[in-house]
Amino acid sequence: MAFSRHGYHPVSMQDIADSVGISAPALYRHFPNKYALFAQTAVAVVNRLLDATEEVAGIPVSSPEEAKTVAARLIDDVCSVDIETRATAGIYRWAGLYLEKSDRIKFSSGFGLLGQRLYDIHKVYRPDVDDTERMYLVAGALTALASITRHDTIVARPRLRELLQASAWSLLDLSLDALREQPAAGVPAADAADNASPTVPPAASRREQLIDASVRLFAAHGYNAVTVEQIAGEVALTPSGIYRHFDGKPALLMAAFDRASEWLIETARGAEATGTTPVERLRALTKSYVELSFRDANLMRMYFAEQANLLDGDRRRLRKMQQEHLSIWVKCLREVYPDLNDREAAVKLYTVFVLIGDQLAMVPAFDDAAAARLIAFANAILLPVSAAGPADEVTAAVPLAPAS
Repeated sequence: MAFSRHGYHPVSMQDIADSVGISAPALYRHFPNKYALFAQTAVAVVNRLLDATEEVAGIPVSSPEEAKTVAARLIDDVCSVDIETRATAGIYRWAGLYLEKSDRIKFSSGFGLLGQRLYDIHKVYRPDVDDTERMYLVAGALTALASITRHDTIVARPRLRELLQASAWSLLDLSLDALREQPAAGVPAADAADNASPTVPPAASRREQLIDASVRLFAAHGYNAVTVEQIAGEVALTPSGIYRHFDGKPALLMAAFDRASEWLIETARGAEATGTTPVERLRALTKSYVELSFRDANLMRMYFAEQANLLDGDRRRLRKMQQEHLSIWVKCLREVYPDLNDREAAVKLYTVFVLIGDQLAMVPAFDDAAAARLIAFANAILLPVSAAGPADEVTAAVPLAPAS
């Protein structure tokens, strides 16, 4: 649980021992060091998913109808494991950064096998889908199920299963034909390639330059692997020069989170104001979120990956800003689906946020086609079929609104 919530570096063996009610020396009798425990926990997560889906993956399918039935079983099995291991399965987001090569290969190949199992079934279910697009659809569906491990919103388990599986199926059934005909996502390729934040002017102050450098380094290497000397070197300062602007590396991290949070809130408010109907407002929110994520992908990577490294007071302040941002989305989503309560709406929205964050690491280029795909993914999860539009047509496996 500690690794899932906080990552690797902030967690000590004493923290883990305290969480399970034993002493640190007793924990060392089972694991020689913290890394061994981290690696075993990460591999156990993927093995649990593989064990749960091994039987259904072996069922032969020869028609779309059979494939859909088998896919439904696999989705249900994965969903069950993700819910049951919610407190620990979030470790998957840290594995790529902290696992050593041999363990990383083992971990990645395990998730690759899980994806291949669903991919093979989906190929029979929807043989018309392009193989590359199928890869994104299958990965997105599995991310939708795993999104529950990235937040702590409480919803009754039966309803939670409905919400997660509805999101997964909205992607597996998504038609992307229109995206091959038009790239009109509104993200200029040059802006995306530059990864320049829209909130920072070209002639940025030295303080803003330090935040820019910190974001780039934190996104590329992780907060704990970056030194003050490296940050200073990026802007031609001595390490002591940083302290004229910030109290230290933790203050730089919080300044980066302040930038991201202010940007997200400002962008959401602007998008909300552009629509004249609830559906239009929600579409504007998803479009602006994807577009700006592409324009500063480094900032968004850092935003999702480094929250555990904030000081306690900074983390509480960030949480308030996150709630302000989320409340804008919840209001818009509940205008479309009045029967959703706030927590159910939050589950759907976190699914979209996690999906976009995870797929940022998959796309080979931040271009119009990639942005249009993610906008379609988000709209498929959040919008009713009648309002989704030609690029976002879905088959709703489970209704969003609770059964009366």
